Amino acid sequence: MKKLGMFLVCCVMLWSCDIDMVKESNTETLTAADSFSQLHVTNMAGVIDINTVEKSDNSSEVMVTVEKFAWGITSAAARAALEQIDVEAELDNNTYTVTVYTPWDEGNYDGGFTGGVNLTFNTMTKKKVNIETKAGVVTCDTITGGYIQTAAGTVTVEKAEGDLTVLSAAGTINVNDFAGERFDLAATAGSIGIDVTGSGEVNGSAETTAGAISLGLSKERSCIVDLVTEVGTVNIDGIQDYDLDTGLPGTSATFTLNEGDGWVSAETTVGAVSATVK
Repeated sequence: MKKLGMFLVCCVMLWSCDIDMVKESNTETLTAADSFSQLHVTNMAGVIDINTVEKSDNSSEVMVTVEKFAWGITSAAARAALEQIDVEAELDNNTYTVTVYTPWDEGNYDGGFTGGVNLTFNTMTKKKVNIETKAGVVTCDTITGGYIQTAAGTVTVEKAEGDLTVLSAAGTINVNDFAGERFDLAATAGSIGIDVTGSGEVNGSAETTAGAISLGLSKERSCIVDLVTEVGTVNIDGIQDYDLDTGLPGTSATFTLNEGDGWVSAETTVGAVSATVK
């Protein structure tokens, strides 16, 4: 955490000054797009954007655009920093692994430069993902499920077809279409939104310390739902039969969908909690 704090402080200091920024980009192509089902990405700082192809026959190549960037107190320092950024890709055991190495991964930077890598995955069929980044926005089209963790940055998943875990220390989490059976979403500071589609049993939790939670539920799902806020309101739409407790401290509500086979909770310390059954 200390390393991340130092890294972010350096970023702010450099952004606030009139510093030359040097960018370098290159494109890497993976030709075995139909030979892996899992994608594992580790990055220090930068955007991670995963674009999937609808109705693909799995014959397309995966194009990975690697955009290295660095700031320096001089152009020469920034260029020197770029030369120390390395991106390694490996296909092994049905998993494509992309790892970014920078001189400040282990705190080995002197404040004279900082930077990272933006990674864009194109023409890729839906995969299970494992993504870890310290600072940066993560966006995914359709994925089969997976694990996403960021210390600072917004995470957006358009659709998850399987189990999904998303952790963010500081940033918003949005899952626009969840069709799986289990989800775990947690943020220290940031709002959370998830729309659970499909039918059958679902289990999951959405928890944040500071931020609102918006939960959408298909009326075909089966679960018991608990909604809790310590400081804020609870709003329920699309269902009439629910228990609401407005006693101090906080507000909570509970309702059951169909047979109540699963269990879903949405809990925040400060912020509103809303649930819509549709």
